[in-house]
Amino acid sequence: MFLRSAARFSFVLKVASTLTLSGSFLWAQSVIATIPASNGTEGNPMTIAINPLTARVYIAGSNVEVVDQKTNQILDTIDVGSGQLQGIAVDPVLRRAYVIDNSQGLFSIDLNTNTIAAHYQYANTNGVAVNLATHRVYMQAPDSNGTAAMFVFDQNLNLIATIDDTSPNYQPFGDPQDQVVVNPATNRIYTSVNLFPGAIWVVDGKTNTSETTITGLADIAYGLDVDPFRNLLWLGGQFNQISEVNGATNTLISTNSNTGTQPDGVCVDPVRQQVYVVIQQQNLVQRVDEKTNTTEAASIPVGNTPVNCAIDYAHRLLYVGNTGENNVSGSSSPTVSVIQLQ
Repeated sequence: MFLRSAARFSFVLKVASTLTLSGSFLWAQSVIATIPASNGTEGNPMTIAINPLTARVYIAGSNVEVVDQKTNQILDTIDVGSGQLQGIAVDPVLRRAYVIDNSQGLFSIDLNTNTIAAHYQYANTNGVAVNLATHRVYMQAPDSNGTAAMFVFDQNLNLIATIDDTSPNYQPFGDPQDQVVVNPATNRIYTSVNLFPGAIWVVDGKTNTSETTITGLADIAYGLDVDPFRNLLWLGGQFNQISEVNGATNTLISTNSNTGTQPDGVCVDPVRQQVYVVIQQQNLVQRVDEKTNTTEAASIPVGNTPVNCAIDYAHRLLYVGNTGENNVSGSSSPTVSVIQLQ
């Protein structure tokens, strides 16, 4: 199964990396649609995941909304957990979604039927990700002793391992804004550490051990994403910074301190070497050149209080979750902005 899945993932990467890049990289990107995220409860992270193989988008807030990627219409709503969903990840090959609820733990959803397939009861969950090559699922949460840990599951939510963070000064624990991402090409799992200065906790997926903690990164780190083609990590800090990290050496390359006010979600387009940064306080998205780690002057306006994002770089689409909390004229409903990338 692993060899077949790894080969399929390798094929997907090759297809994505050879996509025709028609036109230039002129900054003419804008919102082409707005999805009403009625279940994207204010105060929750409202995370987003995509299955590009079936053209479905999944929005997790108080429940999970299923959206047709072609029409941007809501097709279904999946009732999950207690309404405190903290994160969502999708395995496109197995057609499974993995959702964490802050008080009820980890859920597996069968995306063929949009029904719950398995449940692992737990509390204080922070982040979730899936390795598309191995189909293993990673959940960040404190262990039974209160130590920051990474929980490793198979596709059916059978617990394989619990990995404790061995760094005493940088424990990614207790903050629901911690993100988990996977580089399937290297089998490394990463968690952002929301402290000052920021850090990234690195887990080795081959041995299920804590590898290291990369320190001295963007302050009050939150948004995190990976470029699997070049083994680069991008970490946004809420003091207007984004750090570029070498995944091969686990070292900081550079920190760009010229982003907008309070960057949150970070999404990488490895095909076009662009990094998209969600700027919460200014209701916009900025683009960072991956080759130089410099912020471009132009930006894309989105909805109120954008927090997280998800990217489908095969179809050149970026999804930004707007929680609606900073609307100066009064409360506004959460939405998801759909941006066509160049």
